[in-house]
Amino acid sequence: MGKVNKIIVPAIIGLVLALSQPPYNLGILVFAGLVLLFLALKIIKTGRRAFGLGYLTGLVYFLISFKWHWAVYPLESLGIENRYLGFFLVFFVWITTAGTLALVWGASASLWKKLDKKISWPALLIFPSIFTLLEYLRSYLIG
Repeated sequence: MGKVNKIIVPAIIGLVLALSQPPYNLGILVFAGLVLLFLALKIIKTGRRAFGLGYLTGLVYFLISFKWHWAVYPLESLGIENRYLGFFLVFFVWITTAGTLALVWGASASLWKKLDKKISWPALLIFPSIFTLLEYLRSYLIG
């Protein structure tokens, strides 16, 4: 993959997956997004690049999904009257939350790539299992 494709492909996959969630409710897109993610992971050769693909996909997905963070801006109701400080705080929380949660997607992609090379299980069973397990752990450990 070229340098541009390393960013555009995950961004498109993350966008497609995010559009399948409320408030957009284009649920059928989840299948297209997961197929695109799966195909991109099959093309990538190393676990490190798979992590990058999974992380960027998750980052775009969570940035779109967490746009509701901006509903609290401006923060005057919380006693922060400086609009620049309020913007920075909301932006920081938005980016930090999305970036942290995207680590799970990167870890899932990397782990799937490593297991796909070593085990001859069908990848259609490996990736969903790993992804579900890590999302399950994330929901209990992070919240």
